[in-house]
Amino acid sequence: MSSIIVEAREIRYRYPRGMEAIRDISFHIRKKEKIALVGPNGAGKSTLLMMFNGMIRPDAGIMLFDNEPIQYDTASLRILRKRVGFVLQNPDRQIIAPTVYQDVAFGPANLGYSEEKIRDVVSLALRHVGLEGFERRPPHQLSGGEKKRVAIAGVLAMDPDVLVFDEPTSGLDPAGSEDIMELLDELNHEGKTIILSTHDVELAYPWADRA
Repeated sequence: MSSIIVEAREIRYRYPRGMEAIRDISFHIRKKEKIALVGPNGAGKSTLLMMFNGMIRPDAGIMLFDNEPIQYDTASLRILRKRVGFVLQNPDRQIIAPTVYQDVAFGPANLGYSEEKIRDVVSLALRHVGLEGFERRPPHQLSGGEKKRVAIAGVLAMDPDVLVFDEPTSGLDPAGSEDIMELLDELNHEGKTIILSTHDVELAYPWADRA
């Protein structure tokens, strides 16, 4: 079996003034696995996903990435977030630039890539998600499925090892959902570890290695 890439050891998390979202959870995820977190809305799925790239820090217990405990200083989180790409449920919250090209280039530019390298990684990422020729399009003119693909391309441009998707098919029609799940399969075949959350059991079970 391949080696462990993400691990949680007895993690807990309570929202300020709120309910306990995560209570003593331990698990591990191996490289190149396809993992579905299944549960109803409010079960704590998004909270758990946000721990994988350090957006949320557990109140107790340890999160590990590649067998090292996650460190929460700015420099360590920068490195972690290059390796763990996160695609939000609502692409409108993730897409910030006036054109598709600028949006997908945002992460690589932040990593200090040269103009030439940015062009290369952006065109590769857009080709990957089937949006070649969309570079100059304003994101607000795109369909829900296309926006979702732009958000995925923005994460792919940084070439992460692990891709985390919060409800990747939410708001999409059945055909759009199928397209996105096929894209996730392709990315997995290329060696990416894929973790997604969903409340849709029918979607999760045929797709995931483990749920």
